[in-house]
Formats: sequence, C-alpha cells, structure tokens
Amino acid sequence: MSKKVPLLLLLFILCVIPVLAQAQSALSVDLLWEAQTYVPSFYPGHTLASSESTVRVIALPYVGETLVPKDTLIFTWSKDGTQDLPQSGQGKNEYTFTAAKKYGKSDISVSISSGKNSPQANAHILITTTEPRVVLYPFDSARGSRGEIAYSSQTTVEGGAVSVKAEPYYFSREHISDILFRWSGGGKMLTPTDPDKSIMTLGVAQGVAGNVDIRVTVSHISNLLQEAERVLRITFNQEPLRF
Repeated sequence: MSKKVPLLLLLFILCVIPVLAQAQSALSVDLLWEAQTYVPSFYPGHTLASSESTVRVIALPYVGETLVPKDTLIFTWSKDGTQDLPQSGQGKNEYTFTAAKKYGKSDISVSISSGKNSPQANAHILITTTEPRVVLYPFDSARGSRGEIAYSSQTTVEGGAVSVKAEPYYFSREHISDILFRWSGGGKMLTPTDPDKSIMTLGVAQGVAGNVDIRVTVSHISNLLQEAERVLRITFNQEPLRF
C-alpha cells in the first residue's frame, strides 16, 4: 500500500526544486586583467597600469564550476558608466582600454547573457593607475641581472668597480624601445659604456676609498607622464696603497 505525501510537504518540494535547479545553473562571471606594461623577466608579479597604458580585461563566464563557451554569450562592456558598443557583442569576452592619467581610476563593468530574457551576470572592477618605478640590481656579464637582490638606497663595494642595472617597472610595453635612461653622478652626466644603456659600470683607481651618489632617471619618450627616478649611494671600500 503506497503512502500519501502530505500536501504541505508536496508544495514545499515543488517550490524548492525549481529554486535549487536555478541556483545550480546560475550564470556567473570572473574578471581578469593585465596591463600592457613592462616588468623584468624574473619578476613573478602582476603587471600594473601606469598613466595612459593599454589594459586588457577578460571575462570568464561560468555555470557552477564549468566554463561557458564565450561564443554562446553576449557581452556588454562599459567604462566609467558608459557603454562601449563597438567592443560589445556576441563572443566578445575581451575588453581593451587606455588607463587613466596619473592618480586616476577606471571602472570597467560587463553584463553577460545568452539572449533575450535569459539569466544575466554582472561584474565590475576598479583599476587604479600606478606610478612607474625603477629598481637597481647588481649586474655582472656572466650572470646578468641578479634579480633576487635589489639595492636599497646604498651599498658598499669591496673593490674598485661595480656594475648596476636599472630595471623599469610598469612603463608601456608597446614602445619599449622608447624608454630612455639618463645617468648622473657627482653633479655630472654619465655615459654608459655598455651598449645596453640600462647598465652603468663605475670604477675608481686602486687604493681609492669613498662614496658617490649615482642617479638614474627613466622616462618614456612616447608618454611624458611615465617617469621614475632612483638614487644609489655607492661606497668603495678598498685598502689604501702601501709603499
């Protein structure tokens, strides 16, 4: 003899099952982004947006934990509250824009759907413009740049020569050859002897001790708002000549 399901329990089941099915099939989206800016090859971090650099945002749509093919969805992109129709449409899950100028922010949002009256997902991300910077590293011709060791504001050299490499961070990568390095020390301009102008070699005569402040200014010829500077005090510590 079959058991009867109570009416209230039956109504509860009928109401809950569609809700659970809808929750399991809900559309969601993650946003990933990267700036088209330069970082050294040994740097494991994320590229950041500098003034007026190019930034790419990618929308990854999911149902549960399953990635949904982009061609089945419509992507509507907006920047700072204004829709960008040329970059919106079916399968267009990538969005490219020019970052704000110094100290600015860009609010990028996307709305995705599979058609009219279909479930939608929305996401937005705030991308802040950062300042480019330059970091100085020890350099030798055999090993190249020693990226695991960065100079702070000063260093001591037990000898008469030292090579320093200036690594620029977050300068626009599209025209990397337009990055200019200007070196100075002791109130005079210095000219690198290495073909790579990001490398400066300094030396003093045998037995000479003392310190010198070297300054490097890195700028982007195509973008005057991208500039960084670093000063390093080098102390040459040598035994005096004995006669």
